[in-house]
Amino acid sequence: MAEPTVIPRMLGPADYRVMPWKNGKGRTAEIAIHPAWADIKDAPFDWRVSLAEVSEDGDFSAFPGYDRSIVLAAGKGMELTFERAP
Repeated sequence: MAEPTVIPRMLGPADYRVMPWKNGKGRTAEIAIHPAWADIKDAPFDWRVSLAEVSEDGDFSAFPGYDRSIVLAAGKGMELTFERAP
């Protein structure tokens, strides 16, 4: 059986799902999520790529069961403080 043809397409800001943080201190633009039907609240995902705008200091939201990697895309940087490493 032949594999289905995948046609790549360029994504732009209009394609991203933008959501405010629960604490009101930033927002996230979800660039990609797999599987595509997954939802950060109700349907588990395998991986996710997002771009966050941090507007002020605050705690990170918990995502139990997920590993998180953070890369600075723009700005002066950020300092993370935590009591202990898991």
